[in-house]
Amino acid sequence: VHRITVDDRHGVAADLTMTAISPVIEEPRFVRSIDTRLVFDYTRLTQFGRWTGWIDIDGLRTTIDATDPMVGVRDRSWGIRPVGERAPGASRVSQFFWLWAPTVFDDACTHFALNHDEAGRAWHQSGAVAPVLAGDEPTLDPGRIQRGEGAAFDVTWQPGTRWAERITTRLAVWNAEPIVVEYEPVLRFQMSGIGYQHPTWGHGRWVGPDESGRDEIVLTDVDPADPTMLHVQALARARWGDRAGAGVVEQFAIGPHAPTGLTGVVDGAP
Repeated sequence: VHRITVDDRHGVAADLTMTAISPVIEEPRFVRSIDTRLVFDYTRLTQFGRWTGWIDIDGLRTTIDATDPMVGVRDRSWGIRPVGERAPGASRVSQFFWLWAPTVFDDACTHFALNHDEAGRAWHQSGAVAPVLAGDEPTLDPGRIQRGEGAAFDVTWQPGTRWAERITTRLAVWNAEPIVVEYEPVLRFQMSGIGYQHPTWGHGRWVGPDESGRDEIVLTDVDPADPTMLHVQALARARWGDRAGAGVVEQFAIGPHAPTGLTGVVDGAP
């Protein structure tokens, strides 16, 4: 169980509790070198849960009642990534393609992650299926996690953007049919709002000993070619065979990606 409280600051307050509904998934290690320099060397964990509590923004309170909790996911990463002040002589990352899709169904949770180079070669791919836990079943139980053997996808971009209109993921598993999940994004969250590619509040940047701020992003005003706005998470309807569920599809594509028709640095899909 994880509880998060936010004191009223900049008009935002919250008291939220997440109760785990799946074993915690440690993702495989991400390792990537560019021009002989180690740029990525990190790993992550992902865990699904039910959220209850409330969020208050400018006096408007949204309550998530315990009798009707909201499913969701938490993730955590640690290790080396190109964030913060750039080291002298460090290679600049000019191409990065990333998809990450945690998804909740009634009886199981699926996980999908993939990094490609510009030609579509995977330098990281992983996935897993975890059961939805009942009662007091242990959350540290790697033996109940079915690991993927390979990951692939199809995507249709929204014209003129690098944001998906539809995505289908395929996770190969040992001695079974591939797990195919179809996603229909319905809401978009700009990751700049939590620091990714943010010009001031970017991860690892020093802004002072006790500083904070608030951004308001009007989604209809966002320029899809703005490099700080390429990185998104989309709340999506999900379907896995006869199962219907909900998921988040994180997308960050900067630079070319031949398999999906992306060219240039920030050029949108035709």
